[in-house]
Amino acid sequence: MPCLTPAQRRIVPLGPPQAPRSNAITNLSGFHLNYYGGRVISNVQVAVVFWTANVDATTHNQIKGFYSTVNNSPYIDMLAEYNTVGST
Repeated sequence: MPCLTPAQRRIVPLGPPQAPRSNAITNLSGFHLNYYGGRVISNVQVAVVFWTANVDATTHNQIKGFYSTVNNSPYIDMLAEYNTVGST
């Protein structure tokens, strides 16, 4: 897999915790993803790693459910459109 160029790297800023949002998908008509020809995951296996014992208890208790929800959501189903299984 090729390295990302500096223009392709992104840093997601962290903000203050917010109230949970609805997991309902809304209109995504203006949504755009850039596909650079790399492999797209066809199945997901998540391993949660807490680097310290100082993880907030709410996060610790809810992270497994979060990943389960995302993994079983239309977001993962959308990856099927790329059909890159077996591609290089």
